[in-house]
Amino acid sequence: MALAASDGKLLYANPRFAAILGSPRAERSGGHLRQLVGSEGWKQFGVAFRRASSRPIEVERKVLPPSGKLRTIRLSFARMRGPGSIVRIFATDVSELSEARASLKSAEEYLHSLSGRILRLQDEERRRMARDLHDLTGQKLAVAVISLSRLVKNATGLDDKDREELNDSLKAIRVVEKEIRTLSYLLHPPLLEDHGLASTLRSYIEGIIKRSGLQIALEISPDFGRIEIHKEMALFRVVQESLTNVLRHSGSSRALIRAQRSPNEIRISVEDRGKGIDAETLARLESHHETLGVGIPGIRERLKQLGGTLEIHSDKSGTRIVASVPASGDAIIAR
Repeated sequence: MALAASDGKLLYANPRFAAILGSPRAERSGGHLRQLVGSEGWKQFGVAFRRASSRPIEVERKVLPPSGKLRTIRLSFARMRGPGSIVRIFATDVSELSEARASLKSAEEYLHSLSGRILRLQDEERRRMARDLHDLTGQKLAVAVISLSRLVKNATGLDDKDREELNDSLKAIRVVEKEIRTLSYLLHPPLLEDHGLASTLRSYIEGIIKRSGLQIALEISPDFGRIEIHKEMALFRVVQESLTNVLRHSGSSRALIRAQRSPNEIRISVEDRGKGIDAETLARLESHHETLGVGIPGIRERLKQLGGTLEIHSDKSGTRIVASVPASGDAIIAR
């Protein structure tokens, strides 16, 4: 600790204060704070020292003491109560804390980059699976449907039971063929790359309404336009996951989707009138401890990679999920 007058003259400085700042000796009184922090340090500390007359302030800087090891020092300035303009100064060696923060930041940056790669690989795998299901499995099922249809039409000498079983087999394969097409679309909607998010949402919601009976209103701003494909995919996944949760968990028969664009932001919201999310589940979703790539946590990470955010608002009257990404700029998802 040290005490200094308003002009920077030291009234007191204990040995530890001087040692932390790298001074070869402890200035007890009569010297100037500049002597302890050096000319370069005073450029920064002097500003903080003067401001301390009106409010407490903290600054950090690197110092090179006689030991030769670079240290990080935090100085806390505060005016003392009472007559005069005496400033109390605490010096703290925060080198280890600074190093820990740097290590933590490096680890977070690495995890951020790794998460981006995982999400990109996930998208590429979904795209490949969707293509294989459509082009290979789907085509083979289509051939099977054609062959069975011809067999049903031209078969002779079959009793009623055999003909019924043949028709049942044909119906089953047609159902599987339809499910394969749906699964392929859900894995990677083909409209997205060619026609954009707005057209894809209209087509996807139309299919959801037909399959589930859920009443869905879609509002898209006229100037919505196109954005980077990674952002369109992320926002599509928000709608996809949100509607899945509405169908599975909310008990709501209605949903409202809004897609809006402003000069700085693209925003998608999905709202229902269901029973809401219980407090424990909501806290777990907000804690970010869920497995990456699964449900809401995976979507949140995907948006984070793009500089966006995800908000969840829920109570007994329903749930509203709001996702946003920057309207301009390159996608920053790691490659």
